[in-house]
Amino acid sequence: MNKYLSYKILFFNFILSVLIVLLHSNCKVTLGWNNDGTNLSNFIELLTTYISCIGHIAVPMFYIISAYLFYHNISTLKDTLSKIKKRIKTLLIPYLLWNTFFVSIFWIILHSPFSKYLHMNNNLNSIHSILIAIINSDLTPLWFIKNLFIFTILSPVIQWATQKTLSTIFCIILSCITIYISNNINYYNPLYWLPIYLTGILFTKKKLTSFFTKKENSKTLIFLYLVSFITLMILAIHFDFMYLYRLIAPILLWKISDPILTQFSIKPKFYWKYSFFIYCTHFFIINVVQKLLYLLLGNSNIDYLIIYVSTPIIVLPVCILIAKTLDNKTNFIYKIITGNR
Repeated sequence: MNKYLSYKILFFNFILSVLIVLLHSNCKVTLGWNNDGTNLSNFIELLTTYISCIGHIAVPMFYIISAYLFYHNISTLKDTLSKIKKRIKTLLIPYLLWNTFFVSIFWIILHSPFSKYLHMNNNLNSIHSILIAIINSDLTPLWFIKNLFIFTILSPVIQWATQKTLSTIFCIILSCITIYISNNINYYNPLYWLPIYLTGILFTKKKLTSFFTKKENSKTLIFLYLVSFITLMILAIHFDFMYLYRLIAPILLWKISDPILTQFSIKPKFYWKYSFFIYCTHFFIINVVQKLLYLLLGNSNIDYLIIYVSTPIIVLPVCILIAKTLDNKTNFIYKIITGNR
């Protein structure tokens, strides 16, 4: 992997974590906000819709990067099995630890007077329901890690099926058709994300790898990518083309970012390495911050707008501060819960 690609992936990992925070800061989800038809309410609706649409790039881009990193230097079954072993430490163990931790936190809150502020049902009323919540990531947004580990377990089969460029393209098309004709494949189902994951594998092939790894210097192509990106966003928001947007928009953004990274010479920041910690912890912190702001401010439209704008401004520094403290004070524990990232 060349130096620029390594830098670009580090940058994207952090930016995508920020986009996840923006996506989950939507007050519709956490505080049950609804549009009452006023001008301000319509503005909030429009603002959150477009920001959330940008946020929806994060998960597919994570899948593409993860697939590329897993398959770009695999040539034998031994290589695959070695990477599976590593992913147990980097994916499975952090997944189980974080879910256990947050399920425990929610169980304590749900069995306390503070439960009335959560706006959620108490489904943690038995050992079985607690274990299911941990395994399925019912109370955290870590389902992505679970799906990623499922793809990891299936990697020997996926590697066999995607040995050639054409066979990889065939698998992408076949999985897209399967998703289109099926009514049972939802957003959290690994099959829903399979075409996007396979796209990451496609970029490991000799004929296409330069598209993914090299800087884009053509201003004409950058302009076309930008126009295509904006068009896809409009189609996703107003004409329900969200899956097509998730499939193509991340690739366009990946190419559009090249002139930004090269011309502005953005230097790596210390907090970029905390992207995984931000991803694992932000959802709970968002809930706490927004509930506190709701109690302090109220529930008018202007209050919701202030809460929405303030949430990422508060949550990101808090996550980074906690991560840095743990990294410096309890580095051994920090490495375990972040998969040695």
